[in-house]
Amino acid sequence: SVMGGTMITLSGHGFPVDESSNIQCVFGESTVVDAAVLNSTSVICKAPTMILSGPQTISLSINGMDLFQGSHSYLYIDEVSLTAITPRRGLVEGGTIVVITGMTFPSILNSSCIFGSQKVAGRVLNSTAIECITPASSTNSAESVSVGVVLGGLEVIDSNLKFSYVSNGEITSITPNEGSVDGGTSITIEGTGFSFYGDISCQFDHIDVP
Repeated sequence: SVMGGTMITLSGHGFPVDESSNIQCVFGESTVVDAAVLNSTSVICKAPTMILSGPQTISLSINGMDLFQGSHSYLYIDEVSLTAITPRRGLVEGGTIVVITGMTFPSILNSSCIFGSQKVAGRVLNSTAIECITPASSTNSAESVSVGVVLGGLEVIDSNLKFSYVSNGEITSITPNEGSVDGGTSITIEGTGFSFYGDISCQFDHIDVP
């Protein structure tokens, strides 16, 4: 994100491990942040804020002069927000195709969706939509979980955006089981595994009624 704050790991070889060395990450031409050497092959630093989105080259500065340069870059993306998920519920067994909508999704291949504590592969459709398939419920039961997305190294979770897992209900009886061809008969459907939602409907030969 252009807001910065993402921890980045740079891998290579020959990084100085002595504490006397002052090592820094350089983003673009002149944006410098402190770095920490994990070992001779790994360095971490925190991405700084940027005014504009887009790729920025990364290099390492040792004691303010020795540069470890490579062909790698870090992609800054605009601040991402989530607004809705459709449909809002699916079976406990998973397998529901959902679309998460929001704003400023970047067109990148490395994307995923978050359902509670689980991540699944995602596909960015456009700058406002990402598609994914729900995993099975982690508790194997009906529950509501928070929804989020991962775009590159950016993770966005909206605690107010929920996906509801529901059990696969079973109908055991319909009373009465006949009525006038003109319609209007009130019926009662009994069964197991029903979940209450405000937009429940009954279906008669592919015709939905409230």
